[in-house]
Amino acid sequence: MTNSTAPLLYNLHWDRDHVLNLIDTCQKILPFLTLTTIRPAVFYVLTQNPSFSRDIRWGYAVNMIALSLHEFNFCFLYRLQLVAPYPAFYCDGPICSIGLPTNVLMVYMAFSMVASIPTFLYILLRMHSKIVGNTKTKYIFSERSQFVLVFGESLLFLGNVIACGFFAQDSIAAENLKKTPELAWLVARGGKLMLFGAPGRPEQFGKELMLLTSSILLVCPLIIFLTRHSMKTMRRNKINLTSRTQQTQNRLQLVFFLQMHIVVFFYTLPLAVMILTMFIDLSGLPPISLALLRYLVMPIFSIESALITLVFLFKNPTNIRLLAQLLRQISCGLIGE
Repeated sequence: MTNSTAPLLYNLHWDRDHVLNLIDTCQKILPFLTLTTIRPAVFYVLTQNPSFSRDIRWGYAVNMIALSLHEFNFCFLYRLQLVAPYPAFYCDGPICSIGLPTNVLMVYMAFSMVASIPTFLYILLRMHSKIVGNTKTKYIFSERSQFVLVFGESLLFLGNVIACGFFAQDSIAAENLKKTPELAWLVARGGKLMLFGAPGRPEQFGKELMLLTSSILLVCPLIIFLTRHSMKTMRRNKINLTSRTQQTQNRLQLVFFLQMHIVVFFYTLPLAVMILTMFIDLSGLPPISLALLRYLVMPIFSIESALITLVFLFKNPTNIRLLAQLLRQISCGLIGE
């Protein structure tokens, strides 16, 4: 790829000659770096920090497993890249080199992408219940209501995963499009080019994108309401936080809502941009704009899981103290007292 110097439309020769290899290398490193450092630290903290109630502890444990699965799949097994302005993904990971059809690859990818969403809703509902439990608000969800909401959301996104099996099909014109210079180098590179159509026309895959968009729009109002109502209640009750236990619980809740902001800016917004690049013909944009779109969206989406984990570990003083004690014990064991 680097021995070809012919310029391509949409500045795709930058991807070919330099950027794709750089992003690919970073994606390979990230999951193994986190799996050997911050992931074990999370589970250590969850077992040692007395601030977590049983339900929150288990919610976070399942959520972190789902985030780890998403990160490992997205950054190592798949290593997906946008190919804007085409409605396409380029998959450079090992799972894409064994001949699996596009719909099978997209089903597993979709599952790992949405698996953490119900766990976030569960934690949010439990946090909201604890925050408003001693208030006079009428917006209190019973445990049965919480179960119905989480179960319903799980079925909704499971429907999206199943829909990928039907609608994540390569374009009927894929073979001809892949012969163009802008895409031929990706085919020659290896991996798999999942091409859903010409720019702005995702064909069958557009039906799945519409379903996913509808699902997100259906769930967002509940998440926004729970978040805003919880934060409003916390601000109103802040003057009443007299005990250390109350202050600790309040800090734990604030950390979670900071994580929710990370989900918005590093998961929801990049996902929305991906969907828009599939539906809108961006080929008329300046080539440098398309290049920046390709180079920013996927890396931002890739680091969401790591950022959530870092906030969980280092925005809570109790977690920092526990990790410092663990490092001290390890260092003492290695070099002696």
